[in-house]
Amino acid sequence: MATAPDPDRSPVRHRATTVERLVPDSAMTATLLDRVEEFLRMLAGAERCLGADRSLPPPIAHGATLEALHRVRTAIWPQLHVIAGTDGPRMVTPHGVRLHSPLRVVRLRSDDLDVLDAAVQVCSLALITGPAVGSQHAEDLAVVLDEVGRRSGYRPPAATRVIAPLSRLCVVLTLADDDDTRSLRTAISLAPSPADDVELTLAQEIAYQRFFGRLIAQLADDDNPLSSRA
Repeated sequence: MATAPDPDRSPVRHRATTVERLVPDSAMTATLLDRVEEFLRMLAGAERCLGADRSLPPPIAHGATLEALHRVRTAIWPQLHVIAGTDGPRMVTPHGVRLHSPLRVVRLRSDDLDVLDAAVQVCSLALITGPAVGSQHAEDLAVVLDEVGRRSGYRPPAATRVIAPLSRLCVVLTLADDDDTRSLRTAISLAPSPADDVELTLAQEIAYQRFFGRLIAQLADDDNPLSSRA
């Protein structure tokens, strides 16, 4: 006769913590996701070539960063109406004067964002220090990044740009929460349905302008992706 499982012996299931993020529904977001996946696949392929007894440093090792990206992409991609070639719900300035580039509220796992950000840090360190960085994992990563950069058409010091898509994606997904982001998320959530346009109030219009100003200012550092991540 089957017995009921002992709750004290059942494995503890931890629910991943999630956060809401504002993501531009734009070709930029779609392109970043594509380019980061291509980059991480190249790293995974290079790691396989190292042999069974060697690997790249965490969180890149064994495809962990690629797995995190896949979960992020799965959450974001259905929200990108630009991919489907449709307008989707629009953001309208006060009194319907003109249209804004739309923002979507996306719920993402905090640990996935941490993994992507840690990958930027690890890659940045490897690019700065080069092959002689002390550990076999880090040395292998420095060599792999140099090879990936050359395969992508970059030459030192421009090879540092090989991590620019990953760095820029992290900027988009980890922009600090503030009153502006909370105001905009509230505006989107109060739409009668997900298909309805969002008409901004004057205060929300100001929040929208500040949000994009902050985002653009941080993305502007793309010419030197190591400067804010090293």
